Amino acid sequence: MRLAIALVLASALPAQAGTGGDRAVAFVELMRANGCAMSEETADSVLGGAGYTPDEIQGFASSLLAGGRAEMSEDGKTFRLTKAFCDADPALDAEAFPEVDAQQEAVNHLKSFGMPGVRGVIAMFVKERRCSVELNGARDTVADMVDTVLIRARVNGPAGSPARAQAEAMVRDVIANPGKTYKVEDGWLTMTKCTP
Repeated sequence: MRLAIALVLASALPAQAGTGGDRAVAFVELMRANGCAMSEETADSVLGGAGYTPDEIQGFASSLLAGGRAEMSEDGKTFRLTKAFCDADPALDAEAFPEVDAQQEAVNHLKSFGMPGVRGVIAMFVKERRCSVELNGARDTVADMVDTVLIRARVNGPAGSPARAQAEAMVRDVIANPGKTYKVEDGWLTMTKCTP
């Protein structure tokens, strides 16, 4: 599924206060105020100005698409609410997002686990594999690391979820900034003080 709108909002302001459900309902209100449609050209001014992050937008849009309450144009450049949902009673909007608060809670839990927790899990992961892992091998090592972080943090992070995206960003941050603990050479992540 292509949500080019999320890419347009890469420079969006930090999210405003409010629960995920409140923000999801406000997202629908903004969509209705914009004629129930949002093109790439209007996304930045409409949603960026309201402080929505790309992850929020993708999560809300995915929920609406999965629930049959929205659709993408054939060219993938315009996201629009279905006519029935656009015309529906706004008091019922929260029913379109039963999982949003749970997703945000999972992301918040993962953030509280923190980078020290992620670094610790990756250290265990690498030690269990004789102190070195291939990052560009046949197996997707980064995905395996993400799975391990989610399990150790006790967070449910299915494919496409905000929690999984957060965990992947944290794992990639460790790889991009290995510090003194690791070295990255020729597609391998190796612990510097580790004996296989």
